[in-house]
Amino acid sequence: SSGINAEYGILAEDILPAGPDGIADKTRAIIQGCLERLNVGYIDLLMIHDTFELAELLPVLTVIWKVMEEFVVEGLVHSLGLSHAEMTTLKHVESFATITVSAVQNLFNPTEYDEAVY
Repeated sequence: SSGINAEYGILAEDILPAGPDGIADKTRAIIQGCLERLNVGYIDLLMIHDTFELAELLPVLTVIWKVMEEFVVEGLVHSLGLSHAEMTTLKHVESFATITVSAVQNLFNPTEYDEAVY
């Protein structure tokens, strides 16, 4: 059970595993560490942080997403999202994901942005 009372909001966490070597194990360890550090039974929304950096490493992004999906199946994460995602990254994830993207968190910078996302 969660130590967080749902009436107070949604518990969201961003992760960015370093890769690509052993990326699946690193991702599992990071998510498990989040659950332990936060002392909760589940995370409402788990997002891959700063996917701009992963846009050129789509196979790594795929592995990270698939591991995140495992935690949804186990009931330890309720929904998945992307942080700082370009449209190409979002379309890539949508092309293989069995659990759809629930949220996209983007920083809007008027001098540098992907018009397709906004």
